[in-house]
Amino acid sequence: MSTPSTIPDLAALLADDFDFKFVGEGAANIIFEIIQSQEPDPLLHDKLLRVPKARAIALDYLHVQEYWESSVRPLFQDGDLVNQVLVHLGACSAKQNLIISRMQAAVSSVEPTRRKDFRGSTVGETEYAMLVDDMRAARSNIKGGGGFEILLEFKPKWLTQSPDAPANAIRCRNCAKEWLRYHDKLQKKLQKPPKLQQSFTPDDKLQRRQTQKALPLPVLCTIDLLNSSSCIKARERVLSRLTDPSPTSRSTVALTNAIPEGSRQWRLLSRWLEGNSLLKRLELAQRANDDPEHLDRNGRGKRKRGGCLTALVGQENPELDLAMTLRDCTCFLRIPGPPGPPPLERAGAGGPAEEDDDDDDEQGEAAATEQDVEEESVEVEAKLGDLDKKNGAAKLATWQALERRLIDEGFYTKRRPRAEWTCALERTDEDEDED
Repeated sequence: MSTPSTIPDLAALLADDFDFKFVGEGAANIIFEIIQSQEPDPLLHDKLLRVPKARAIALDYLHVQEYWESSVRPLFQDGDLVNQVLVHLGACSAKQNLIISRMQAAVSSVEPTRRKDFRGSTVGETEYAMLVDDMRAARSNIKGGGGFEILLEFKPKWLTQSPDAPANAIRCRNCAKEWLRYHDKLQKKLQKPPKLQQSFTPDDKLQRRQTQKALPLPVLCTIDLLNSSSCIKARERVLSRLTDPSPTSRSTVALTNAIPEGSRQWRLLSRWLEGNSLLKRLELAQRANDDPEHLDRNGRGKRKRGGCLTALVGQENPELDLAMTLRDCTCFLRIPGPPGPPPLERAGAGGPAEEDDDDDDEQGEAAATEQDVEEESVEVEAKLGDLDKKNGAAKLATWQALERRLIDEGFYTKRRPRAEWTCALERTDEDEDED
C-alpha cells in the first residue's frame, strides 16, 4: 500500500536534461513521455507519466492509488492490469515548479492539434503524479520480430446485463445505450431550422421521414466479447468491429493501423478472443459487485441488491462504485507484427527475376510450416487500464436518470426500427453456431 513516506520522488529519478513529450489526454488527465538523453532509472523504464488537469473534477491521486491497490488489483492476476506507481512531483517547490512548467510547455506545443473541448486545459499544480506502463505500439516486436506492432484499445463496458434491465429486454446495456445515443443525436439534427431562403417542400418532409428511419452504424455488442470464446459468428462480429479504423466506429477507442481480414495480426486477435480469460475475470468482477448480498434495512435476513436504481442516495454504495469503475476501463491489446524483414526484402527485391523451380515450392511449404509454428508461440499482450475509482456520490443521480430513460423509453425492449446489427440477447439460438 502506498503511503507518503514510501512514495518515490520523481525529481530525484530524473536526469538534469529531462523534458516531456505530450502523448495524449482525457477529460481529467494528461499523459507524457519522459525524455532523457541517458539511461533512465529502472523505475522509469517503459513508463509514461500521468498527471491531473487543473480544476478537474476527480478524486486526488493518493486516494485513486489506494483504491486501485486495495479494491481493484486483488480482483485480477499478475499481468492483467496496466501497472501504476504513485510518485511525488518534487520534494521541494522549486523542483516541482520546474517539472510542471516543462510539462505545460509540452502541452502548449501541441495546442492547435488538441481536441476542441480540451484546448486551454492545463496541468494541475499537484503534489502527485503516476507512472503507468507504456502500452503504445513498439516499432518492432518485443518478442523477437522485425515487424510493426499494432495497438488496439477498446472499452469492454457492460459484459453482463444491467440488473435493472427489464426481464423482456432484447438489448444488453451497451446496445441499449447506443440506441439512446443515436436517438438523441437524430432528434438534435431534426430540430435544426431549415437554412435561410429555403422553403420546406414535400421532398424535405420525405427526406425527414427517411432520416427518422435511418439506422445507426453497427456497434460492438459487448456480450459478444464473451461469446467469442465459444461462438464463431460472435467472434467474427467482434473482429469486424474491432478492426474497423474508421472514425465513425463506436467500438474502438484507438487502432494504430488497419488489420486486414485474414492477416497474421487478424489471426492472432481471433485466437486471443477465443482463448483469453481476462474478459471473463472482468465480467465475473462486474457481476459480483452488481449483486452482493446485503442485510435488509432492519438487519433481518438478506436481500439481493440490483443495480444503480436500488442504490440509496446519500448512503455509501461501495459495490456499485466498484462495478461502475470496472465498466469504464480500457482494454489495451498489443498485437505483434510479422517476424523478420518484409517479404520483399527476404525475396531480394530489386534483383533479377529467377526461373521457376520445383524446389521453390517445397521451400515455400517448409517456410509456411515454420511460420505457422512460430505464430503459435506468439501471444497478444492484453492489459486493463483506466481503472480510477468512480465517485458514486457525485454520479449516482446521473446513473439513475440514464437507467430510467433506457427502461421508460423502451431502449431495452423496442424492436423497431431494425438496426444493421442485433444484440446478442435478441438473436435466437438457431442464429448461432458453436465452435
